[in-house]
Amino acid sequence: MRLRRHVAALCLAALLGACGGSSNDLLGDTASKLADIHSGILGMRFDILSSGALAGNVGFALRGPFALPQSGRLPVARLTFTRTTGTSKTSALLVSTGRQAFVGVGGSMYRLPAAQTEQLRSQTGSQGANPLVDLRIDDWMRSPAISNGGTVGGAETRRIHGNMDVVSALNDLLDMAGGLGATQLAAVPRLEGAAADSVRRAVRSATMDVYTGTRDHLLRKLLIDVRFGVNPPPQLQALGGRLGGARLVLEFDVTDPNQPVHVAAPQHALPSSALPGAA
Repeated sequence: MRLRRHVAALCLAALLGACGGSSNDLLGDTASKLADIHSGILGMRFDILSSGALAGNVGFALRGPFALPQSGRLPVARLTFTRTTGTSKTSALLVSTGRQAFVGVGGSMYRLPAAQTEQLRSQTGSQGANPLVDLRIDDWMRSPAISNGGTVGGAETRRIHGNMDVVSALNDLLDMAGGLGATQLAAVPRLEGAAADSVRRAVRSATMDVYTGTRDHLLRKLLIDVRFGVNPPPQLQALGGRLGGARLVLEFDVTDPNQPVHVAAPQHALPSSALPGAA
């Protein structure tokens, strides 16, 4: 089951002009251009730091080159997924050439089972467009302010900083995850009505930083930092257990957006029937 969770998370990840104007204009332009990012080197880190019953770091990291698939094809990707629970770390590797998919576990490479290959194909191609298009990051931020973001991923950037609407951000992220088959996150209900109000009351602070290319307004980095009070509401416990005094950090970056990505099939890959835990 643990291996299947790794594969599901990797499948999710596979999906996954000149400066000027107001901060809202720049943020809105960056949000609209998420659909224009089709390839690059993806980095993602999601951490929950808790002082409650589940003390320590719980989360995952993801990194590697990717290219969204052509119609009916698999994505092109070589993504390393690392899951952290306290002091324990486990990792897996997804390799997808556009025609074939493989998973690396324990130092060996295996062909991805046919059912999971088709799941990856349908998850990454079902929307017919970049799945990031529904992440309206401009709806998440309040009172944005622009400053010099320096060089991020080799590109000069502008930094847009502001307070964040946690409910809007989590609902968008959970909707995207559920639509792409991330079953662990899909089980978390949308935050609406009294549940949304409960989450907002539990937040001590929530900030968001967007680093966007000075010339092209393509997202280079997104950083979300949320600090909860002593007793966050139960609606968020499915994201990481008991979160007393928790801090949630999400970092997402794209280096070399829209540059060509080539991934070769691994040599001497074992059949899917040899995959540990395969039926």
